[in-house]
Amino acid sequence: MEINFRSKEESNSIQRTKFLQLSPVERVNSFIEMTYLFNSFPISSKKRKKSNNFIVVLYP
Repeated sequence: MEINFRSKEESNSIQRTKFLQLSPVERVNSFIEMTYLFNSFPISSKKRKKSNNFIVVLYP
């Protein structure tokens, strides 16, 4: 494992270039995978009132 100490700007720049090197299909798949992973994060917010928004449910 390698640990690098960078500024926020440096880190964002590196992440951006790596992301832009992906093909468009890989970008979409990466985004969907990221949203799926964030779905498992614990949250402490209260349930919101019903709205007319739609919900995207991803199943593995």
